[in-house]
Order: sequence, then structure tokens, then C-alpha cells
Amino acid sequence: MPEQQQVARKKIAKGKTWFKILAPAVFNKVEIGETVAIEPDVLKGRILGVQYSIVSGDVTKGQIKLKLKIVSVEGEHANTELMGYEIPKAAPQRFIRRRASKMEDVIDMKIKDKFVRLKTVAITLKRANASQRTAIRKAIKAEILRNLRELSFEQLIIELASGKPQRMIQKCVKVIFPIKFLEVRKLEILPEKKIRADIEKQKIEEVIRVKEPEEQDEEEAPRHEKPGEPVVESAA
Repeated sequence: MPEQQQVARKKIAKGKTWFKILAPAVFNKVEIGETVAIEPDVLKGRILGVQYSIVSGDVTKGQIKLKLKIVSVEGEHANTELMGYEIPKAAPQRFIRRRASKMEDVIDMKIKDKFVRLKTVAITLKRANASQRTAIRKAIKAEILRNLRELSFEQLIIELASGKPQRMIQKCVKVIFPIKFLEVRKLEILPEKKIRADIEKQKIEEVIRVKEPEEQDEEEAPRHEKPGEPVVESAA
């Protein structure tokens, strides 16, 4: 290490300790960086981002960014766990053409060990009408729920990074409409309380939707009069 860097390091670390940040165990705990702290407990809960290519060694995956959280400190090593997965919003833009349609969707689901939210984006070869776009969204959601819900969070991130689920889903959706690009743009963990609140809200909305037509039918029930017979209204 050059002398200037050593001096700068000593100035930063005065009264503090340097800790090496390790990737999650699924990536063999490779070192991904360093940080300083007065004491280990200060590091716990800290969120950081790192490129997938750094933890996996696959330079072709540089556009994927992982969200990590420091969960424990052992000696001079800070251990992390996966919290999310994301690709830049600009990544799909190069596939958009003048007569193409872009569809984005948000899918909340329960996988093997967590509640997660996936944000998907799909781009068609040619312009799709409203009913076709709806059918494409429904097909993508159905395939994701069918094929990914049995995976753990770590397995899901590795699978998405490989691109295999996206290619499989794209192949299935092509039966409905030609798709040029399909990707899971973002994956994040959802708190269980939020999921349960959303489920309760959805149940309440469904009850309201069921009751409204019944009340309307009762109030606006058509009268069946005989032809030519006058309508007689009861006095208030």
C-alpha cells in the first residue's frame, strides 16, 4: 500500500477499528469492502449496496445490484445477509421501440421463507391493446407464482440473476403475444405485518364489492307491470 494511503487510513481510523465486510455465506463470504466503527454494535443493521459481479465473480452481471444488511460482527469481520435485488430502470429502455408496449407490474407473494415484492417489466415486439396488456400481466404473474414460490430468498436471487426464470416466463407469455424483453426489475423483502394488513384490506374491499350489487339490486329492482297498467305508488 502506498505511503499516502497508509497515512490517510491511519487518520480515518484514529480512535476507530477497521472491519472487513463479507458477502453472505451463499457467496462463500468473499470480502466485498471495509468500513470503520467505534465499536462492532454500531455496524449492525447497516445497509449497503454491492454489484452482483463482485460477490459472484461473473463480470457479465455488473448491471445487477444487491442490497445487503450487516447482521453480526465476529472479530474484524462483519457478516451480511441478502435484503434485495435490483437492476437500473434504464436497462430496459434500449429495448423500447416506437410501436412497442411497455408493461410494469408489482407482485406480492409468499416464498419458502419470506414475504417478497417483485417489480416486473415487459416490452412487446409491437403495440398491444388494453386487453392484450392485461392478459400479458396476468400470465406473467401466474407463471411467477407457479414457478418461484417454492424457492428460498437466496435461491430466488441466484435464479433471477441467472435469467432462467425470465426466459422461461417469456417463452410461456409469447403464446399470448410476442415479447421482446422481460425482467424482474426489483426484488425486496416485505414485513409480514404489511402483507397481513394488505390481505385484510383486500378482504374488506371484496366484501364491499359483493354487498354493493346486492343493495343496488334491492333498491333498483325493476317493476313488472302489465302492458297498459298504470304504476301505483304508495303514499309516504
